[in-house]
Amino acid sequence: MKLPLYQKATMVIPMFALVMNLTLVVSAQVSMEQKPPDASLTLLETTVSDLVNDAREHNISLQSKMRAIEVAHFQAQKLSYLDPPTFAIEAMNTPLSSFPNPFKDRMEMDYSLQQMFMFPGKLHAMKHAELAKVDMASMEKSSLEQEIILQVKQTVYDIYLIDRQLKINAASQKLYSDLVGISRKQYEVGMGKQAEILRLQTQALVVEKNLIALMSKREAMVSMLNGLAGRDLNTAFPSLPEIDPLKIQIDTMRLIDKAMAYRPEIRAMIAQTRMKQGESDVAKLSWLPDFMIKATYQNIAAPKGGTDSMAGRGNPDTWSLMFGFTIPEAPWSFRKASTAEKQAQSSYSGSMSDLEQMKVMIKTSLSKALLEVASSKQQVLITATRIIPLAHQTLDAAFATYRSGGEEFVMVLDAEKMLLMTQDDYHMHVMKYLSALAQLEREVGSTVYSIHKDGLQ
Repeated sequence: MKLPLYQKATMVIPMFALVMNLTLVVSAQVSMEQKPPDASLTLLETTVSDLVNDAREHNISLQSKMRAIEVAHFQAQKLSYLDPPTFAIEAMNTPLSSFPNPFKDRMEMDYSLQQMFMFPGKLHAMKHAELAKVDMASMEKSSLEQEIILQVKQTVYDIYLIDRQLKINAASQKLYSDLVGISRKQYEVGMGKQAEILRLQTQALVVEKNLIALMSKREAMVSMLNGLAGRDLNTAFPSLPEIDPLKIQIDTMRLIDKAMAYRPEIRAMIAQTRMKQGESDVAKLSWLPDFMIKATYQNIAAPKGGTDSMAGRGNPDTWSLMFGFTIPEAPWSFRKASTAEKQAQSSYSGSMSDLEQMKVMIKTSLSKALLEVASSKQQVLITATRIIPLAHQTLDAAFATYRSGGEEFVMVLDAEKMLLMTQDDYHMHVMKYLSALAQLEREVGSTVYSIHKDGLQ
C-alpha cells in the first residue's frame, strides 16, 4: 500500500526526533565527562577517605597485627629484668632409717638463694635486638594497611566503573524500548520491516541481561568493600558521580627517594637488619662469662641422745656465700660460642643483601607503576579527545545519510551503538587510570596524588 507523503513524514519524524534526542543525551554525557563539577572529585575523595579510616579502625587483619606488635613489645620489656632467683631447701645427713621422710632425724637443713647475672652489656644487646622486632612488627602492620587501602581504592574504582556502565545501560534500555514502539507503528502502516523489530527486541533483551550481570557484580563488589572496611556486609553504597581524571594532580618529584624513605617493606627490612646486628652483638658477648651468687644458711640440729659438740661455742648454725662464673673458653664449649658468632654474622650479612635486593625490586616496581600511570592517562586522553569525537561524527554522518534516504536506519543504530561502546571504553580507561594511581601510591608508600582542584594538599 502506497502511503501519502505527509503520512510518511508523520512516521519518520518521531524516529528522527528520537535519534536526535539520543544524540543530545550522549553529547551531554560526553561533555559532562570532560567538564564535571569539582564537587564530584571531592565526593569521591571523601568516600574513599571514610572507607580507609573505617578499615584502619575495624579491619580484622589489622587488629591481629596490632596484637602482634603488643606481643613483641612485651617480649622486649621482659629483657629489662633479671631471671628470677632460685630458692632451695635441702635436708642433709638424714639416716636411712628415716626414709622416705627426709626431715626426720636430719642433722642439717640448708636454705639457699641463688641468682644468675649476665655479663654487663649482654642484656642491653638482647633488648636492642628485641626492640628491632617491635619495629618490624609495626612495619608489617603498615605494609598490610597499605595493601588493604589499595584494595579499598581499587574496589571503589571498580564500583565507579559499574555505576557508569549502569547509566549507559539505562540509556540503551530506554532507546531500544522507544525504537521498538516506533518500529511497530511503522510496520503497521507498511513502512517498517518485521526483521528490524525482531532485531531491536533481541538487542533490548541483551541490554536487559547485561543489567542483571552488572547489578550482581556491583552487589558483590559492595560486599567485598564493606568487608575490607570492617562494615556490615549489607551496608548500602551510594552511586558515585562522574569525575574528570585529568584534574588529578600528580607529584612525581623524587619518587624513588620517597619510596626508600616511606615504604614499610624497606623500613621493616632495616629493622630486621638492626635485629640481626643486635643478635650478632649478643653472639660476640657470648665469649664473656656470666656470674652466679649463692647465699646459704645452714641450720644444724643437735644429735639425739648425745651432747652438742658445738654447744660451748653458742649457736651451731652457719652460713656461706658462693660466687661462680661460666667459662665459655673451656675446650668442650668454646666451639659453641664461636659457631654462634659466625652464624649471627652470616645472618646479618644476609639481611644486608636482602635489603639491597629489596631496594632494587622496589625501584623496578615503581618504574613499572609510573609507566602504567602514563599509559592509562594517555588512553584516557586519546579516547576523550579523539575517539569519542570521531564516533560522534560518525553518528552525525549516519544521520545525514539517513535523512537524505541513502542509508537504512539500522546503520544509524550501529553508529549509535559504537558511540555508547566508545563511552564505555572511556570509563574503563578512567577506572584503570585511577587504579594505576592507587598502585603508584602503594609502590611509593605515601600520597603522590590528589583530586583537589588546587593540587596536592
